[in-house]
Amino acid sequence: MSLDTHLYRRGATYYWRRALPACPGFSKTRGADLRISLRTQVLAPAQQRARRLGVVADAVLNLLSDVMQAGLIDTSKLRALLTPTLYGELERAEVTRALSGERRPDEIKHLIRLKSPPPNPPRMRSGTIAWTSRVMSWHERPQPL
Repeated sequence: MSLDTHLYRRGATYYWRRALPACPGFSKTRGADLRISLRTQVLAPAQQRARRLGVVADAVLNLLSDVMQAGLIDTSKLRALLTPTLYGELERAEVTRALSGERRPDEIKHLIRLKSPPPNPPRMRSGTIAWTSRVMSWHERPQPL
């Protein structure tokens, strides 16, 4: 199961797409979704940026939920409000990345080690498992007094 529900790739670039909620009293004209380029061709930073945009979009939509239910805002106004907010969040992500500096090779190896799955334990042959279970059952038998 993928957690990147708003992330998709078009060509070599990753994009973030979010469906805008329907506002009562307004028709869905001109597409009811918002699409923003994540400005990267690498999956890991695209996932991080998509999560950041998702959090910001959820927060804004949560704040505006009463206004949307009352029908005081339409989809185009919602798009006009969300677009600069989300682009500002992308800029903050870029500035944070640029200010973090370069990583040393040992730091990179450590991060890779943390993200990689643990190695699989060695598998036993089926005969070994059967023999082991027979030996254990023999030991578990009650001993005569």
